[in-house]
Amino acid sequence: MPPDDEAWSPMMAPAPFGAGAMLAIGLFVALMTCPDGALAKARRRGDQPDPVAIAAVLLENDNPTKALEVLSGVDEQDEALDRVRFYTLRGIAALQAEEPALAASSLERALAARRELAGEVPEDEVARGERQLLELYLAYARFALDDCSRALAALDRAGRVAEARPRSFALRGECERREGRFGP
Repeated sequence: MPPDDEAWSPMMAPAPFGAGAMLAIGLFVALMTCPDGALAKARRRGDQPDPVAIAAVLLENDNPTKALEVLSGVDEQDEALDRVRFYTLRGIAALQAEEPALAASSLERALAARRELAGEVPEDEVARGERQLLELYLAYARFALDDCSRALAALDRAGRVAEARPRSFALRGECERREGRFGP
């Protein structure tokens, strides 16, 4: 907890990427990247490598700024673009690069794209976990923007994923304090 409000900054919040979170991010990114050898096969055929797959590898190798650079060249209007994957990667990269506004907007677009794809199909356990993880990242981004009411709403939607991470409780407590729900 900060000594006083003047010394507190959203970027001084508990780091959302502890060892467990980094493992979760790594697994999430690994699930969203292209199959093994796809980049090498594309190079052999002379095809252009997929910039989203390149960004995923850069992000997995702790290069969020370079991942954002690669993603900035992607045509978001391209019909073949996997919007869920693109916006998820851009949101996580922006969060790690401490660009919370871009992170929040990208994660919101990823969640909207997921809803659009799912339609009326019931959410299975895997899909629920992925959605809740996106909501958790959105909560971190909203907190960094000092938007506690929306951070709390995202934490609520994050459900079990947030409940499994102690840092989520710290984020919730700080947001509730800022919202005047308890304590000085």
